Amino acid sequence: MLRLLIAILVLLLASIAVAAEPLRLHSRPTRELISWLYYPDAPKSVQDEFDLVPLRVCDELQTRNVDRLLDALRSEKNPVIRQTLVTSVFYQMKHRRITETFSRLLSEKEDEESYYIANYLAKNGDERALATLNRHAWQYPVSSAQWACTLELFGKYLYRPAAATLLDSLDAASLNAVFAAEKALHRLYPDAPEGFSSLSAARQYFQSRVKGVAATLPADAADDD
Repeated sequence: MLRLLIAILVLLLASIAVAAEPLRLHSRPTRELISWLYYPDAPKSVQDEFDLVPLRVCDELQTRNVDRLLDALRSEKNPVIRQTLVTSVFYQMKHRRITETFSRLLSEKEDEESYYIANYLAKNGDERALATLNRHAWQYPVSSAQWACTLELFGKYLYRPAAATLLDSLDAASLNAVFAAEKALHRLYPDAPEGFSSLSAARQYFQSRVKGVAATLPADAADDD
């Protein structure tokens, strides 16, 4: 009986040790790590920790050979894996080959993957990407906080065709977007007043500028501070 109890205890400890064994991501092949980004294809040990594993896998993939990663993206059919590679791996990296590949993948689709491809390029001032984002303003399934980053890029690169989009964004429900739009409009029109007494005053002023007429500023529109 004692021997049976000892045997059971040994097996129990062994199973605990296996479960606690680190995933050793650095020693795993790139293709295997990429497959883990899709929950049903991940091994049981990975599924048990799936709340944390994707982040760790993405961090590890960012250290891998960029050409192999891009080859995997081109051949990958699983939309979940493709989206994760674009949004959580490539988007965090800066490499000429990524820029070249994303330039070829830039499209008019209004999905999350397409947004991040366009925004990656826009971060470097790519006018084709800025134009694409502007044409599909507020149509991508991304958070308002993320879209605010795009609005700031319109201002950073003085992309005047987006002026109307920025003006419309002053009415956004998200304050992140409102502040980003106003900041960008100030970049497009650097002679605008530094501050406004209200959002409606800012909207009225920039509406005049966007429409190309003489901007009229109500007496109480400028901020006294």
